[in-house]
This record gives sequence, structure tokens and C-alpha cells, in this order.
Amino acid sequence: MKENEATITMDMIVSCFKRKTDAKKMREIKEAVISAMTPPEEIFLQDSGAIESQIEALIKADRKLEKESQLEYKNGKYSLRRNKRPIPDSEMQLPADPRFKGAAGECAVMSELLFRGYNANRMIVDEGVDLVAVKENIYYYVQVKTTSVKNGRIICSIDKLRHNQYIGKQMRYIIVARTKDTADTDKNIFFLFTPEKIEECIHQKCVNVGEKGVNIKIKFHEKTQEPLLYDDKEMPIGYYMNNFNL
Repeated sequence: MKENEATITMDMIVSCFKRKTDAKKMREIKEAVISAMTPPEEIFLQDSGAIESQIEALIKADRKLEKESQLEYKNGKYSLRRNKRPIPDSEMQLPADPRFKGAAGECAVMSELLFRGYNANRMIVDEGVDLVAVKENIYYYVQVKTTSVKNGRIICSIDKLRHNQYIGKQMRYIIVARTKDTADTDKNIFFLFTPEKIEECIHQKCVNVGEKGVNIKIKFHEKTQEPLLYDDKEMPIGYYMNNFNL
């Protein structure tokens, strides 16, 4: 894989299937994944063929899992395997002290970034930035929001003044949602957004702005299990789940 190449994940492929009944050919999957990639200029900075090769390799590996695969293959088309992705619904008890909760979320994010080649460090003084991550001489500011999944929903808030301050900057909001999987194993679900994406969601009425905070609410579609930002309206955000391409 080339150094500047975007990383495609199986979650990004699965999110292209909006309904359980959707069936797509390989070509249609490639088109859906590439069209969902943001910012759009990423497509022009690299060979789209390399992205398509990643998609093919992931789907090929998924097929080898047989009954454990996320996609089913039939009559030349792929569809979601039914009941493969249960809605996270097991609430975990987070530390009562917000310092422990916040530090745990920041360390979880920092670990994921380090695994992906970012030089990430925690800030000593909290001024709206929890982590600074560097890769290829590009600096990213990261604000981490740590919460848990409650009744299949994830809710958190971003300080409105801080949000307005970082629009147009290399800021990334990463939500860490703690839950348990079907095997009762602790796990984290991550969502990554830019300030510009949050502004778009506000404009689309999928995110609510209160007196002091930007309120983010995420739920999971009952049939497809796809994550959705929701307020007055809903927006699919499967692309942003567990995607650490800053």
C-alpha cells in the first residue's frame, strides 16, 4: 500500500448496503465506497484502482469466512448477511470520576492512532484539544468524547464555542462509545468527524445545537444495523465508524 493511500475497511463496505434486501455487484460496491469517501479530493490524490483493489481483497477475505462473513454472495451479487451485526445494546458502567473516563477514552484513541503510524501525544492542559497527532509532517488536533452505548444509542456534546473556534482547522472529533459485544466482551466503537462534517450535519438537521453545546446523537438502524446521526432528520454514518483516516 502506498504511503498516502486511504485505508478501506470492511465497515466502509458494509455501510454501502442501506437495507438488508440490497444486493450489489462488485462494480456497484466499488462505486458506492468511492462516492462515500470524504474529502472528495482524496480520490484525485491517489490511484482509484488501488482503492478498488483494497475493496476486492477485503471482500475476497470476507468470503473465505463462509458463515462468519459479513456479506453473502449469490447469483453474482453481494448482500448483507442477516443478523451478522447486532445492534450494540449492552450498557457498560463507566468510571464515576470524569477524569478517569476521559483519560481512558483518550488513551484508547491514542493507541489506535499509534497503531496506524501517527505520532500521538496527550495534551497536559485541556484547552479544547485532548491529543495532537502527527503523520507525514501534518499536525492534527483531536478532541475525544468518551461515553457508553445506552439502549442502542450514543449521546455526547461538544462545547459550542470550542467547535466554532476550530472550524477550518485540522481538528478531529473522535467519539469513543464503550459497550459489550454478543460474547459479553468489552469493546470500543469509534466515530470520527471533522468540524466541517458536523456543520454539514447541523445544516441537514441531523445534529442539534443547544445554548452551550453541539449535541450529537447516534442510533443504529433496526434492520441494517447501520449507525445513523439523528435529530429532526437522519444521516447514515457508517463511513465514519472505526475509520481512523484523519
